[in-house]
Amino acid sequence: MISWLKYAPFDLRYSQSLGEVQGPQYLGVTECAVTMAGSTVSFDVPKHTAKVGDAAFYLRGQDCQSLIASSYNGMANDNWRYYSAFFRAWEYRKSWFRGVVGHSYMNVDLVFREKQHEFLDVSLLHPKGFEYALTLFLNARFGVGQPNLLHEHAGPINWQARDLPPVFAAAFQIKPNTMLFSFPVTEKCFVLVSFTHSLSQPELISEANAFYQKVVDSFKLVMPEEKTQGLNEIKADVAGWKVVETFPPLKWPITVEEVEGATVLESGATQRLTPES
Repeated sequence: MISWLKYAPFDLRYSQSLGEVQGPQYLGVTECAVTMAGSTVSFDVPKHTAKVGDAAFYLRGQDCQSLIASSYNGMANDNWRYYSAFFRAWEYRKSWFRGVVGHSYMNVDLVFREKQHEFLDVSLLHPKGFEYALTLFLNARFGVGQPNLLHEHAGPINWQARDLPPVFAAAFQIKPNTMLFSFPVTEKCFVLVSFTHSLSQPELISEANAFYQKVVDSFKLVMPEEKTQGLNEIKADVAGWKVVETFPPLKWPITVEEVEGATVLESGATQRLTPES
């Protein structure tokens, strides 16, 4: 009761000092579940707490793949589309009615290629195929910029190869303030979970990253039987069913023409990530 009152959502006093701050608490979380390309993706999150300008969104009872006509691009080229199935935001609030110092945001999106740009011989259920597709997506979403100018983004950083049975997954960061968690759900679609924040204090950023990890750890994936059968066939042909343990940061900025060309790594080496490599 005292904690609720101490961090109550009222802005009655102004203070420049930071003092005590409370962000989202991983207590009393609820399970949310969304249907994405025939599979059920579930995760545990606290309730939405942002009040102004950030309305929560939760697509229930409908597969977001059926709403492809409402999908959007927002990237450097027209090869990708994605549809958001979930959005929630949380305040980082000062104690005793002294206002908000920042927010954390979470999106769960289904990502896929435009029909005319679909991969012909690449399956996202193959680890190498997934890495290849993810590289092109990151290039299009974060990599394009002006040569010789300070680029806004850098990544992937702190790459983690993870398991999300029955598939593989990866978690990593894009500087300055984005953490991503991704995994395939079909041969042509993958899920992208995005966490961003508007925080500047190191201790609050560390707290936000710990919160993101708890949410990521709660994810579960249930695929229909007909999909798991096809997945098992691919698994039988692949040694070491997981993504790479290390993924060097991509060398950005790049031009639009380079987005789907060779992948240039920070080391200066050039490689093309294909299922055969």
